Amino acid sequence: MYLSLLLGSLRLASAAEDQPRLLQFAQPVVEVGTVRFDAGPVEASFECENIASEPVTILEVRSQCGCVVAEFSRKALKPGEKTAIRAVLDPSGTFGEQKRYLTVVATNGSYRRLNTLQMHGFVQRDQTESEIRFPCLVGGGLRTELCTVGLRLRKAGEQIRRSVVLYNDSDAPMRLSWKAGRRIKGSWKKASLAPGERTTLELVYDTQGLPAGDFTDEVQFFLGRKRLGSIELKGTIE
Repeated sequence: MYLSLLLGSLRLASAAEDQPRLLQFAQPVVEVGTVRFDAGPVEASFECENIASEPVTILEVRSQCGCVVAEFSRKALKPGEKTAIRAVLDPSGTFGEQKRYLTVVATNGSYRRLNTLQMHGFVQRDQTESEIRFPCLVGGGLRTELCTVGLRLRKAGEQIRRSVVLYNDSDAPMRLSWKAGRRIKGSWKKASLAPGERTTLELVYDTQGLPAGDFTDEVQFFLGRKRLGSIELKGTIE
């Protein structure tokens, strides 16, 4: 039985690989250069062509984080016809090197194919080193790297592991705790942080039972009995 299941999986994988591509992007990686965090939205355009023998429709464009928004047409492309996907990056909550990914889902009516796009650049900020390295202020001097943690495109039933680094940017010791929904389990090396000290929260997110589409969840932090802010977990179930 195991052998028959394995052979069936291999045949499905082989069939997927044999399906011709639908879209071809002239430049799947767009360089946006160096920008300031307060200079406003940054745009990139990804031009693509229908290289299939039948009309192709872009169903959706998924972003790995909330800082990138994509605009595109759902009008069917004739063979050889071109269109462009416009991506807009909000650099206000970012710093340093940025690699922001987009997943394009297209169909010819018979099957779907994915294309991965990337915006690449650098964001400058006039801030302290701790503000640059840990730009997300959770509250009370507690900082972390991202306010939104992208879990990307997943299959239902996967357990997703993510590490969140927390940094005490205050002048006082911190005794921390956290809570989250039933899908999130986690542990950290230490709950008490001296000024300038950091810890890592290891999270496991269970997607069992999630329907197809986007999902969000959050981890709430506390300093003693004081409620601080939270970080958001975002992903998509295919």
